[in-house]
Amino acid sequence: MKTRGQDSVEINSEPSVERIPGANARTVPGVGHVPMYDDPGRVTANILGVTGPVDAAAQGVFT
Repeated sequence: MKTRGQDSVEINSEPSVERIPGANARTVPGVGHVPMYDDPGRVTANILGVTGPVDAAAQGVFT
């Protein structure tokens, strides 16, 4: 469920998550159509939470 103000919109990401191995869906409550504008800190934290372990693993490969 994506919520902004009094409006709620049902978001269905399950088909994508089911088709992409290892994928997951995250919701960012209280943001609108452009979440990186509405809450850049929370979006950045989500991105780094996913890419951080990959970057850490790559450090050993490329050094």
